[in-house]
Amino acid sequence: MLGNRSELTGNTRDKLLSTVQNSDLSKIVNELYRPGATVGDGGTASILVQEFNSGTSKYLIKATERVKQLKSLSTSGKLGLKDLDVVDALINDLEYAISLFK
Repeated sequence: MLGNRSELTGNTRDKLLSTVQNSDLSKIVNELYRPGATVGDGGTASILVQEFNSGTSKYLIKATERVKQLKSLSTSGKLGLKDLDVVDALINDLEYAISLFK
C-alpha cells in the first residue's frame, strides 16, 4: 500500500518521518520503521511477512499492538488529512501481514 504513494519513494522510514506532522504518529512510525532495517521496505509489516514465510512470529504481537495504536490515533481528531492517509496505509499493510497468521 505504501509503495503506491509516490511521495514515499526511497527510504520509507525517512520519507514517512518527514511527511507526518503529528508527534504521536511520528513515534509510531519510528517504532514500525527502525533505522537500518533491511527486510522489504524496512517496516514491521515486511518482517512479519518474512516471518510467516519462515514459520516464526516474533513481531506478531508488536504489529497487533501498533494497529490498535494507529486505530485509536485515527479516531482521536488530532490528525490532518495527510496523516490520516499515512495511518490508513500503515494499518492496511500491518493488517495484511497479520492476516497471514490466521
